Amino acid sequence: MRRGLALAALALIAGAAHAQTAESVVADFGLMATWASDCAKPPAKDNIHSRFEVRDGQLVNIHDAGPDFVEEVYTVRAAKPAGVDLLAIQTTSKARKETEITFRRVGDKMQIWRVVGADGFAPVNDGKYIVNDAPIQALSRCK
Repeated sequence: MRRGLALAALALIAGAAHAQTAESVVADFGLMATWASDCAKPPAKDNIHSRFEVRDGQLVNIHDAGPDFVEEVYTVRAAKPAGVDLLAIQTTSKARKETEITFRRVGDKMQIWRVVGADGFAPVNDGKYIVNDAPIQALSRCK
């Protein structure tokens, strides 16, 4: 019995040592970069540059809509694979708004596939806005 418990404890410790951080999961998926509809154009309201980086020791997703807007910073609390070519991240905004965003890899581009707020409302599902069924454009890697 003791040996069984000891082996179970060792397996748990070994699993924890191999557990990936949100940063490593996001990096392995290929999301650690700046993404935009048109990388040749500067950030603007209609061409938001979204980048993933480590800032002050935390993984963040920063939305830059240009000089007329304050950049939005979201802390990435967790990240996990969500299926073939899908990655789900859990974020918290500065205003403490919690959101789960699922990204879909489409070749060398990324598409926002699903967005779910803490209240369970999902304004984006299957890569489309639910209000008008319009597809969300896949973003290109800028750098």
